[in-house]
Amino acid sequence: MFGMGVKLALLATIAFVAQLIALLSTPEPIGFDGYYYVVQAETWLATGHLHAPDASWVLRFIAIVAWLAKGAIVGTKIAAALLAALTVPAAAFCASAASPTRDRHAAIIIAAGWATLSPAIAHLAGEYPKNLGAVPPLLFCAGAILACARDRRWILPAIVAAAIAATAHKTAAVFVALIALEIALVRLRRAWIAIAAGALVFAIASALAANLLHPSDLARVTSQLDPSLWPPPPFRYFVARPVTFVEAIELCLPWLALVFAAVCALRRQQPPPFVLVALAAVLPIWRTDAVDLGFRVALFSPMLIAPLLIATQRARPFFVNLAPFAAVLALPIALAVRGDDVTPPNATYRKVIAAIPRPLPELLIVHTGFNFLYHHETGHEAMAWAPEPDLDATHIFRLVHGVRPNEWSAYLPAGAPPPVSLPAGYSYWREDHYQGFVAHVHDNSELEERLQNERNPHAVRPQFLQRNHR
Repeated sequence: MFGMGVKLALLATIAFVAQLIALLSTPEPIGFDGYYYVVQAETWLATGHLHAPDASWVLRFIAIVAWLAKGAIVGTKIAAALLAALTVPAAAFCASAASPTRDRHAAIIIAAGWATLSPAIAHLAGEYPKNLGAVPPLLFCAGAILACARDRRWILPAIVAAAIAATAHKTAAVFVALIALEIALVRLRRAWIAIAAGALVFAIASALAANLLHPSDLARVTSQLDPSLWPPPPFRYFVARPVTFVEAIELCLPWLALVFAAVCALRRQQPPPFVLVALAAVLPIWRTDAVDLGFRVALFSPMLIAPLLIATQRARPFFVNLAPFAAVLALPIALAVRGDDVTPPNATYRKVIAAIPRPLPELLIVHTGFNFLYHHETGHEAMAWAPEPDLDATHIFRLVHGVRPNEWSAYLPAGAPPPVSLPAGYSYWREDHYQGFVAHVHDNSELEERLQNERNPHAVRPQFLQRNHR
């Protein structure tokens, strides 16, 4: 009915329009890290360097789009929609490389249709654009690796795609490592030299650049480990994250892949590719009260598993030719199944910012979701961590949430003035007074619990976040 290129172009356009309409439905960035991307783009365009050092190319891509769009907020959303659209041809290529020749046309179209309507891709576009930037090169890398079995000339494109994915986000670097391990053990056993060389180059880059995957990140991983057999991923995330029914089904694809692999093993057949990716997504090792890292792994897993599962199935030409039209009709569904509506109450935060006494401090301690909005609104520095001991606490202030005026007078150090009351249960404290206040709270467990929650930063910024910061 239409040529393959036309079908893929139509599906990619649909994906771009669907994501952009949904992202532009709110004037605010989506997610608790939404203003992180905005501030990074604004700072890079104004100064030539990022506000928070980071070697990810995705942040530069967002900044360039923001410059073209003449606005960091709208630019971030356009960039995310473009990255979502790029997953369509990448998924098609991955499925094509994994399919037998006779079924390749069907696999390409169905995989592209999945990428067009995927709720997990929509979730990444809204909440984790940097992670989403890794998806197209990761899919291309997987397809190029599978194509190497027929033509070794795909080795270099596979390595380049792996490097692009690994330098987009740390989670993608872990997936690249899993793919490389499976290749070396099962599929292309002569690939050890290329894998070792690539790992060495990446290790050198990681030692020199900020925020690439590095051995120091092991501390972050171990801090979120707490093995619990039940419920296993992804089911444990469904009560902690805004996941819709359709997205929940998609996040269960790793289990389907493992069942399929087990059936293949019983029949003594070749298992589906990248079983290690599926296994990593279902291991019950993540803390259920700190699911950020585990949830990102769960979101990433369908990116590889869905095209590869599609490539093992057959579809009638009639349904393949209807796929682009089905995608058009399903556009309202794609917009309705988004699971990323976790935008902070920014209007409330702006009222709090307006009430902070002037002049503003050199550094403000405030929780995640508020800190980058504060920087965007005021141009002043905010940090979602307790200050290091060597910083002068008399020049640092913080926003404290949930401490009542009667508790101020009960536990404030002698001679310290009362903090300034702000809207929405916040108050404005000088850091040394706050530290003295905390030191005096030893007989009120309920107050101690409030001081230790996520709205009152109490941990010092870990070393892995400060590595190679210049």
